[in-house]
Amino acid sequence: MTADASAPYAHEIAGRTLVPVILGGDIGGYSLARAFHEAYGVRSILMSTTLNGVVRDSDIVVNAVHPDMDEPDACVAALQGIAAAHPGADVIAIASADWLVRILVERRADLEPAIVVPYVGVELLDLVTSKHGFEDLCREYGLAHPHTVVADLAAGVEVDTGDLRFPVIAKAGSTAAYHHVEFAGKEKVHTVDTPEALTDLLTKVHAAGYRDTFIIQDLIPGDDSALRITNTYLDRAGRARRTVFGHVLLQEHTPSTLGNSSVVLTTTADATVAGLERMLEGIGWVGAGSFDMKPGPAHR
Repeated sequence: MTADASAPYAHEIAGRTLVPVILGGDIGGYSLARAFHEAYGVRSILMSTTLNGVVRDSDIVVNAVHPDMDEPDACVAALQGIAAAHPGADVIAIASADWLVRILVERRADLEPAIVVPYVGVELLDLVTSKHGFEDLCREYGLAHPHTVVADLAAGVEVDTGDLRFPVIAKAGSTAAYHHVEFAGKEKVHTVDTPEALTDLLTKVHAAGYRDTFIIQDLIPGDDSALRITNTYLDRAGRARRTVFGHVLLQEHTPSTLGNSSVVLTTTADATVAGLERMLEGIGWVGAGSFDMKPGPAHR
C-alpha cells in the first residue's frame, strides 16, 4: 500500500522535527532511507516515478509516486507541497541519481529556506561532474587519470581520437543529459573496439538528441576485482572528516547500471586517500563525494 506523503507526519529528534525526502526509488534511494532510519529511527518520504520491488513494501519509507518528477517544475512543485504539509519541520531533500541532484541544485532558490538542499552550488557541481573538467582537476592535483579525448556532440560526431589505442571506453560527459535520451544499444559505459564503431555510437547518441560532451578514454584492462572506490565526507568548513577506501569485488553488469558497485571489501590506501582529500579540500567541496578508480596492472 502506498502511504499519502502529503499528510502531516513528524519525527521528533532533540526537540526538532526531521522530515527526510529522498528523490529516486532505486536501490540507492532505499539505501539513503535505510541510513536515516538506522541513524535516527525515522521514515523517509521517498519520491519516485513508479513503485518497484526495492521500495514497494518497505516499512521505513512513505512512498510518494510522481510519474513526472524527472521534470524540474513538477519535482519542485511536489517538494514544495511536502514542505507546506510540514510547517516548521526540518525538511531535507537528497537524491539518488545525478539528474535529480542537478534539479535540487539548479532550483535551490525555489526550495530554500523551506527545504534544506545539502549540496554544493551549480558552478562547483559542474566542475566535478564534467568528466573533462575532472581530468583537469586530476592533472592540477597530481592524480593519475586515463588519457581522455572529449567529443562535443553539439558540434557533430566527428572526433580526433589522437593517440588513443582501441579498444576504448566511451561514456557521456553529462549523466544528467544522457538520462533523457534513448537509443538502441544504450549503455552507461560503452567499450568500443574500432574507430568505425565509435563513429557509429556517436551518430546514434547524436540522433537521439544528446548535445553534450562524450568522453573517450584509454581502456584500463582488468575485471571487477581491479576496481577501487572511495567515499569521503567533508564538513561545512570543507575539511575531510572521513574517507572509506574499498576494493570492489563485484559490480553491476546490466547496461544501465554498469559501474555501480555490488560488493566492496573495505581496506586501506593511505596515499590515494590523502591525494583525493587534498583535491576535495582544495576546491572547497562540502558533503559527500565518491570516486571510482581502476589502477593499471602494474599498480595492483
